[in-house]
Parts: sequence; structure tokens; C-alpha cells
Amino acid sequence: MTSLTLALPADLTAALDRFSRHDGANLPREEALLRAFRAWALENGYLHPEDDGQSGKRPEDLNATNDD
Repeated sequence: MTSLTLALPADLTAALDRFSRHDGANLPREEALLRAFRAWALENGYLHPEDDGQSGKRPEDLNATNDD
């Protein structure tokens, strides 16, 4: 992992806090930022699912059809 230090403008901090509370998750800001950035990178083709550093399915991708 690479560690980054950054300052977010107030509007992005507020958006991040809303994202972290989405669906009652109450994620720490760091985790919320990682999830949001990963989703953006996947959606925009900057990251490919097989290259995302994760194995298996993410919790949000699990459903009854995954039960084998």
C-alpha cells in the first residue's frame, strides 16, 4: 500500500461523509474514500476487476445467486 496525505475541500468531505453513512454502513472516512475511488476507477476503466487487488466477490456483489 501507498500512504497519501491530502486535504479535501469542504464539499468533498461532506460528500464523503454522506457516502460513509450510506445504507447505515458508517464506514471510517479512509475506507469510504477507498471504496468510492475503487468504484469510480472500475466504472471508468482505470482499474480492471482482475487487477483490483481483491479476491472473491465484494459484500455488495453477493446475493442468493452466489450461494453454491
